[in-house]
Amino acid sequence: MSLTLYPLGDYIQLLQRKNLQLEFSGAPLTREVSLVSCDSRQVVPGTLFICKGAHFKVEFLQSAKEQGAFAYLSEKRYDQVDLPCILVSDVRLAMALLADFPEYCTLVLVYDLLPYKRDGKMKKLCAALDKSVCEVEFRQQERAQLLRWVKRRFAAERYSFVPASLWAEQRQKALAESKLDVGFEAFGYDIDPAAVALANANAKLAGVEKRCHFEVADVADFAAKPEAIVLTNPPYGERMNTIEGAAKLARTLGRQMAEHPCAGLYAITADMEFESHYGKRANKRRKMYNGMIPCQLYMYYEAPKFEHKAKPMPKQGFDGKRTVEFKKK
Repeated sequence: MSLTLYPLGDYIQLLQRKNLQLEFSGAPLTREVSLVSCDSRQVVPGTLFICKGAHFKVEFLQSAKEQGAFAYLSEKRYDQVDLPCILVSDVRLAMALLADFPEYCTLVLVYDLLPYKRDGKMKKLCAALDKSVCEVEFRQQERAQLLRWVKRRFAAERYSFVPASLWAEQRQKALAESKLDVGFEAFGYDIDPAAVALANANAKLAGVEKRCHFEVADVADFAAKPEAIVLTNPPYGERMNTIEGAAKLARTLGRQMAEHPCAGLYAITADMEFESHYGKRANKRRKMYNGMIPCQLYMYYEAPKFEHKAKPMPKQGFDGKRTVEFKKK
């Protein structure tokens, strides 16, 4: 099954419906677009090329033309290159509309700096979102649409060192493991009302407000359902709170999880004493970074009898902050 290609005219109509297109002439509207790209290093014959960025150079467009681009989309004309131009008022919004995302899961977030001053009722934030955020549809599609998404092409498929059989194998695996009829529900909690309001606003924009729920709550009142999997990135005294406050929060979380056990808890933190504060040694740990901050992913779950728990953290952690050994309660 090959990927369905759409004619350039369909892209033009989409831009017109969103009042983004300013001017266009030249390229045949019936020609199929094989790729939408803003990277001159990733261009194939039939590409619709997007010119964007403050540091964009006309040489990039010329390179795209030489590789097979037949038209370009931009906020300004580049007369030095003989290619039809689709002139738009906002190239960022146009990119969000034309990006090669699957139809069964179309979620486009356009980030920008918003003039916003925090207030209790979040009216200013909501007004800023209404003015500056591009809302798109999120809906479940049929298996046919999933097949199209799985069958899409990747630039790496042209790499000689990646066997073609590997791509075919992984596509078949993805199709075999797809479960379109499985329900999902997520709950998020934060003590900051502004953070909760923003999360709910983002969920509504994404069209998943019926699946994702966010509420104001204190960790001291947290009681997970037995079948739940808990994911948390608690403050650890690096950018917010204090080291002492982070330790107190970890102790509170450990106490609540002991009183209300669940299917598993996964915590990302830079606190190398987390196991000691939490009151229980993790089943497994993984090193990772939060930006430039060295962290650990602590994994707690009901392990099989033959599986051994992770060894105690060394006195000196991989960031050099470990000072005391873990003491089992």
